[in-house]
Amino acid sequence: MSVFEDISNFLYAEDYHDRALIKHPSIIITTVFVYLLLVKWIIPHLMRNRKPFSLKWAMIIYDFGQTFVNAYLTYNLFTFSFSLWDERCMMKTNPNLPVYQKRINVIAWRIYLVKIADLIDTIMFALRKKDDQVSFLHVFHHCLMCVLVMFFLRSLDKTSMGYFLGVGLSINTTVHVFVYFYYGLAAFGPHMNKYLWWKKYLTQFQIVQFFVVLSYIGYGWATGCEEVGRMEVSLFVYVLTILFLFFNFYKKYEKK
Repeated sequence: MSVFEDISNFLYAEDYHDRALIKHPSIIITTVFVYLLLVKWIIPHLMRNRKPFSLKWAMIIYDFGQTFVNAYLTYNLFTFSFSLWDERCMMKTNPNLPVYQKRINVIAWRIYLVKIADLIDTIMFALRKKDDQVSFLHVFHHCLMCVLVMFFLRSLDKTSMGYFLGVGLSINTTVHVFVYFYYGLAAFGPHMNKYLWWKKYLTQFQIVQFFVVLSYIGYGWATGCEEVGRMEVSLFVYVLTILFLFFNFYKKYEKK
């Protein structure tokens, strides 16, 4: 078997649950652990007496690549979510669910790969000695998203998720289009600052997305349109926690 076949089977095994990143939770948990060691201890220690790396073109390529990928995911999520709007209150009992499952699996898998790729930006921040950007909020968000999406994928065929997940992910990938587009422009250098006056609105946009998602979940639960299961409650608590952290971050930013 060739190296390319090995990689193909690792990422795209025909049987969904045979893909190593889903079948073996230890892989992503180890990845997250190594990521934490790198950005919080190993890289800061190695860079202590060194000048920061520039990584200008690596960042530009990475950030605009992420912009494109998230735009693609946004299109897929919105078109799929809107196509199910009339069936949103019966996602868990929908007789057509097996028909939709394959597309749900494909989109969810791509989101998972993107969430893993998101870890790279923190590593570049650390190599550039941008310690303020390697914040608790940033690291916590990236780590937990990788783990949550992995467990979501593992349970996808066993229990279907509420419609709110499609709403939340659609908004989230939209936000990431703007975030990575901003980072991509900023990577060109200080001369781009005059075009980045909208930076503060990014955090506001992120806070608004969490309010919208939480409001939709609350409305769905109150009207009986969304069922309350263990995964739904876990995601609700996660979004609430992230909202609190982003709000604190924004208050500190405003004081500056």
